[in-house]
Amino acid sequence: MLKAFYEVQYKMLVLFLLFLAVPEFSAKDPRCPGNFTYFKRTPTAKNNFTKGWCLGIFNETDLGNRDRARSVCIYYNASLSIPENSHELEVISKTASLRNISVPIALDGQLSPRCKFAIYKGQVKGAKRFNQTSEEGICNIKYELFIYDDINTDTSFIRTKLGVSAGSNVRSVQADDDIEYRSTADCTVLEKGSYHYSNGTLKDGHTNLMDCMGQLAGSKRLPEKNVTAVLCGRLPF
Repeated sequence: MLKAFYEVQYKMLVLFLLFLAVPEFSAKDPRCPGNFTYFKRTPTAKNNFTKGWCLGIFNETDLGNRDRARSVCIYYNASLSIPENSHELEVISKTASLRNISVPIALDGQLSPRCKFAIYKGQVKGAKRFNQTSEEGICNIKYELFIYDDINTDTSFIRTKLGVSAGSNVRSVQADDDIEYRSTADCTVLEKGSYHYSNGTLKDGHTNLMDCMGQLAGSKRLPEKNVTAVLCGRLPF
């Protein structure tokens, strides 16, 4: 009886030691659906404490139209998204290049209606012009100049990559009733991806703004560039 007891104890000890020796990756690793790439992230309050995120680029026509781009992401159970840092931007840029996807690529980020109002007010004769870096209050580029669908990505990085000042391309049409009807480019696109200098140094690309209505917006003015790709993001499973 005593021998049998010790044999059972020994087997239990062996099983316990084997359990401790199981490598960490044997646990269920985060995975992304096809055409998405997994990125490990440092969870913070600014990215909703997200530990990992999946990003994917998808093609369709006239994705400069924000609702069309948004609809494509929803189809893939995702949202419009943006890269959170240089590494993510570099991988996205390489992926686009390998798949012969042309820029511009639609990204998350749209001028806040409240801030568009501030921009238009700055166009009135005698008014102080809007400046995104010196503007006081929420319409400063550091704060809430843009609104985002994606709540799981820290927007700090992408906001520093805007290659044009918001409101610098306001257009106005004077009507017979003397009212000036204004519009401005208001949706974010990736205009140039990351690239390397000849010495190997990585250079981040930059974003720009285009009309949220896409090609339709250009039908009565200068045609907008045809955006045929969108960056979508979602949680892994």
